[in-house]
Amino acid sequence: MSNVGQTAPQASTATPSLPSKPTPWYALAAATILLIAYLVMTGVMFFVFSGKDNPNWQNALTIYSGFQAFATAAGGVLLGTTIQQVRVAAAERDATTAKADRDKAQGVIQAARQAVTDDSGAGGGTPQQRVAALKRILG
Repeated sequence: MSNVGQTAPQASTATPSLPSKPTPWYALAAATILLIAYLVMTGVMFFVFSGKDNPNWQNALTIYSGFQAFATAAGGVLLGTTIQQVRVAAAERDATTAKADRDKAQGVIQAARQAVTDDSGAGGGTPQQRVAALKRILG
């Protein structure tokens, strides 16, 4: 038998380059525009309505609070997708490593099965010889 005492080929320890899936340009553009508009609106609120007893202050504040929710969501788009891309890349790297480990283990299992079932190979015919062959294969 040719596989007794041999292990499966080692997987490369180098991290494969994974294709990243960037956020679509239109999502980034919309988020950036919303954040810029929010900053402009903040400036307008500060300069137009500060220091005055303006009767429209309550209405402007209501509109500003509603727009603030959109600006927060836009910030979440810009920050959240970047963080998520890093997590996805790490998960893909872990999956690749797990597949390589699985393939290596399957090769060792196959060699051990052959050592147990092959009477004419290096495993020999006696149970003691087969156990010795398994110990060599499994390390």
